[in-house]
Amino acid sequence: SFEEFLTRRDPNIVHKVTINMIMRGIEIIELGTHINGMKWKVFDLPQSKHEFITSDRPTHYWRIRERDGFISLPVGPRKLFVAANSTHVFQSLMATDQTRVVTEVNKKVVSQARRFAYTRYRSSNQPLIERYFGAAQEPSPLFPFED
Repeated sequence: SFEEFLTRRDPNIVHKVTINMIMRGIEIIELGTHINGMKWKVFDLPQSKHEFITSDRPTHYWRIRERDGFISLPVGPRKLFVAANSTHVFQSLMATDQTRVVTEVNKKVVSQARRFAYTRYRSSNQPLIERYFGAAQEPSPLFPFED
């Protein structure tokens, strides 16, 4: 299973992720209330020429306190979860070419990665992964010596 794969790669991964999430939640509790109040939707993007890539940092936050703010997270090869402050974000996403949406999300997900990027098609995604991997890492509150 995926969980077994991750555990073999890093036996402490579950603890690291849990602690990281708790730390972030403690730092900004009001953020959870805001996210719960956002509009949520899962988009299916079957017309894209590519599938989503995921990583050890797959969530993208964009101006979440502003009108056009959103959170995105690939939840399947062709599915994208989006929480937005306004349905305008959903309309904009639906009006954008699906291949472009997937490509831009993949760039963001890979650029935030610290150690791992996951794809079903390594050969076709390797150039993107090599170009963007780790280019936009955010600081880690815990285990900075293991980054």
